[in-house]
Amino acid sequence: MNIQNDRFKLSRTSLLVSPLLLLLLSACSDDDKKTPVVPPIPEVPPAVEVDPDPEPLVTNLVEAANKANKRIGTALSHGVLSNNETDYIDIVKKEFNYVTPENIGKWGSIQNTSSDVWDYDALDSMIDFVEENDIAFKGHALVWHRQAPSFVNGDVTAEDLTILINAHIDATAARYSGQIYAWDVANEVMGDDANYRDSVFFEKLDKNYIADAFTRAHDAAPEAKLFYNDYSIDNINAKSDAVFTMVTELINAEVPIHGVGFQMHLDASNAPSTQQMTDNLQRFADLDLDVNISEIDVRLSSLPWDQVTKLAIQQQVYHRAVNACMNVDRCDAVTVWGFTDKYSWIDSEFGPDDPLLYTADYQRKPAYFAIADAFMGIEADASGVMPNLIANGNFEIGTDGWTTLDETAMRTTEYQQNGITSLLSSASEDAKATASIDITSLLKANSVYDLKAWVMSANETTLASSVNVILECVAEEANTIVVNSAVASNTEFTQLSGSFSVPNCELVNATLSVEGADVSEDFYLDAVSLRPQALMPNTDGFGDNLLANSDFEIDASGWEGYDTSAVAITTSKVFAGTQSLVGTARTQEYQGPSTNILSLVESGQTYQLFARTAISEGLAQVKATISATCSDGVKYLGTGATEANSTDWSLIAGQVTLPTCAMSDVILYFEGPAVGIDIYVDDVTFHQEKKDLGPNLVTNSDFEINTDGWSVWGGTLASSTNYANTGNSSALHSDRTGTWQGPIFNLQPFAETGKTYEITTYARIENTSEDLLNITLKTLCEGDEEADASYTQHGAITVTNGEWTKLTGSLVLPNCALTSAVVYFDGPAIGVDIYIDSVSITSDITVDADNLLTNSTFESGINGWATWGANIEESTDFAHTGEKSALVNSRTNDWQGPVYDFLGRGVANTAYDISGWIRVAGSDSENVSINIKQTCEGSEAVYTEAGPAVTVSDSEWTLVSGTFTPPDCELTELSVYFSNAAVGVDIYLDDAVVKLASVE
Repeated sequence: MNIQNDRFKLSRTSLLVSPLLLLLLSACSDDDKKTPVVPPIPEVPPAVEVDPDPEPLVTNLVEAANKANKRIGTALSHGVLSNNETDYIDIVKKEFNYVTPENIGKWGSIQNTSSDVWDYDALDSMIDFVEENDIAFKGHALVWHRQAPSFVNGDVTAEDLTILINAHIDATAARYSGQIYAWDVANEVMGDDANYRDSVFFEKLDKNYIADAFTRAHDAAPEAKLFYNDYSIDNINAKSDAVFTMVTELINAEVPIHGVGFQMHLDASNAPSTQQMTDNLQRFADLDLDVNISEIDVRLSSLPWDQVTKLAIQQQVYHRAVNACMNVDRCDAVTVWGFTDKYSWIDSEFGPDDPLLYTADYQRKPAYFAIADAFMGIEADASGVMPNLIANGNFEIGTDGWTTLDETAMRTTEYQQNGITSLLSSASEDAKATASIDITSLLKANSVYDLKAWVMSANETTLASSVNVILECVAEEANTIVVNSAVASNTEFTQLSGSFSVPNCELVNATLSVEGADVSEDFYLDAVSLRPQALMPNTDGFGDNLLANSDFEIDASGWEGYDTSAVAITTSKVFAGTQSLVGTARTQEYQGPSTNILSLVESGQTYQLFARTAISEGLAQVKATISATCSDGVKYLGTGATEANSTDWSLIAGQVTLPTCAMSDVILYFEGPAVGIDIYVDDVTFHQEKKDLGPNLVTNSDFEINTDGWSVWGGTLASSTNYANTGNSSALHSDRTGTWQGPIFNLQPFAETGKTYEITTYARIENTSEDLLNITLKTLCEGDEEADASYTQHGAITVTNGEWTKLTGSLVLPNCALTSAVVYFDGPAIGVDIYIDSVSITSDITVDADNLLTNSTFESGINGWATWGANIEESTDFAHTGEKSALVNSRTNDWQGPVYDFLGRGVANTAYDISGWIRVAGSDSENVSINIKQTCEGSEAVYTEAGPAVTVSDSEWTLVSGTFTPPDCELTELSVYFSNAAVGVDIYLDDAVVKLASVE
């Protein structure tokens, strides 16, 4: 790159001097009697002044943060650190200059045995690590209502509690005085209701303990910055107002508080805008306080889009948050709560998600580039702008994903459209300059995208440039689309922009390429974006709409105003049909149209919402929220949000996973706009995620003969004909002498660490009119005593003596070596008999990532499969796993069967293993084989068997398998198919697999 740039500088200099040389030469003419003729100076584009000392390239987040005069931090796991996981440790050292201990700095971790003993070993080791690596440290947290020692409870007196707090702060803050840069002194003292949290601290000491803790910490560590830290104060709302008031009071009382930490555990479906976060941070900074983003992570599971789109939206949210910090001078740090999806508290608190900057295998995600771009001063997308699917289009921190002519993409800080960096693409003497990126995984069939790229000539003259997209569908020639072309200036960047459509096909390859027109011409590239023109809801894997009244064409039945608001049918604003629903009389922002969905949902399950919304005036955010009432209180779950207005309908969409508690009430409602603004909704869809479940693990689930496979801890268990949900019998547990007694199923033989099992049963009771019945999971990890066993309840519900009641739940096994895992049904009072029937325990089918067949289980249809001359369809007659299989019937030749087009998927001279589970109908047994049809260009088709025929039956599934190797030729056809059963015999296929052959 340096050689190229030096050539560029010298040639521009010679170009500017050349007219002067011409002038001097003409002045020395022999004919001094003639007036010298001065040739006209040709028009030359003004040369761009090259910075003689360009900024150094940024290669990690620490360097990016340093340029922004900020710190970049992460929450550090002591467990992972002590296990010496190299990838984890290397990233911490390289990418972060600020660390907060995830758990070991909390009071309960330091005094975990008694009030007289402090254990600093873990915290000491982390302090040693950060000092060895020149990383600043923030202590977390001195006073917090959670993870406090067991002796800090309701039995302690106010006087003793004060002594305990003071002793802890004195010992801990003083121990690390001079080593810890900052402390979170008080954490989450404000409740979600914007009142002081009803904790043991507030109950015993009122709010005075907060000021006392800051004063005590300052005395123990006078050089440390002292912060208050809290969640859900990301923008201006009731809770952040309450915190603002509290902090103002502390300042006025001359309490030594130096800053506020804004946790920002955000949900990508309803995250605040850059301006909202900026305004909130700034008002705290205006109190002469430092502010920081202290625990940011961004959940994306509630978004209803494909994973590529989810990650791009997550990138937008991270970018906006860091932009907000950049907008506020007193914002001194951004700390991410962890950095790899492999280790995140989100999974255990909210359910499976991908909230952080790195994948579980430590690959950079789009969110990583968002933070770098923001630190480099690049503005985030405004709310409502479609996400950029190209994660690294600004080149501020690397060239990930990009290649140039010599396959090494090079960056430079000499010129840029935004930020401080651009990509330099150099040509050769016989090839033109190109910069390309693979976008196959970013595109969806039958969709339209907007593409932009900024180009500048790196030559003495302008440059003809173009931005192209090369699309290749299965079994089709590649097609190059010239999205836009233009002459790029050598003095400023020129925008290439346009749109292109992806055909309705299965893409094999898609490449975005920017190139010059001629050889020996170089260019700079910057600010590349690829945005879908529309986000289409992803309904794959979800069932039918659960809402009986979703279009309001008849009335508002099933709907009412949340809290004291009201609803009505209206014809004044309608998305589809002739009527919609309007929420009126809203006296609180959380009020709006609502419907009770308790009877429609199951605990632990995932649901997706789509709804159209509008408002009566102005512009405001409308949010969909679910309130789920559990025994420990009400949980409010964001289910999507959108910017709504009074003239157009907007799509609100989101996903939500319900808690695994026994829910007594579940309400879906719409909220958000200011008091007095009406909320309109129409075409509301709420549906449950389908799960690709395996077979029922309970072999004796209906108790028609006996209760084999079941047991009890006391009492009598027997098959009974008194009642039956299905068939003629059920299981009866009588003579119960404890409420914890109930029918037991041993899950241990099927248990897989960390796996989730779905359980369903029907139950009724006798000897009382109604009582509460629980589904309880008992687990015991290897090395633990019986007293350490874990008991968790799932799907508790009231059952009666008059009818069967359905119970459901999700059983999540712990990540340990299990020595015991049993499920039982308990809860009713002593002497109450329990009946159960139709018990099902299933688990998700593990998807084989190496399977080259895009549709192997037929749970969503027969896409990708065909037959020659017969009929193929999805069937629920039989299934090896899940609920469906592929059925080929109306067979008139023995070679007819399920066919998969493998053209374009196989590599010549490479062996592949193929298998499928087969059963037949119309014959007791048949021989079935796997066959390959392959045709080389200009040759006849060749038919081969992948393996010997296997005898299959009409009563069970049989695995048929083989191996094949595509020939080294220009193939025009390559198909795999299952055949050889007699004419008229139906063939069922399930769980088909093609993968690279295993190597011994």
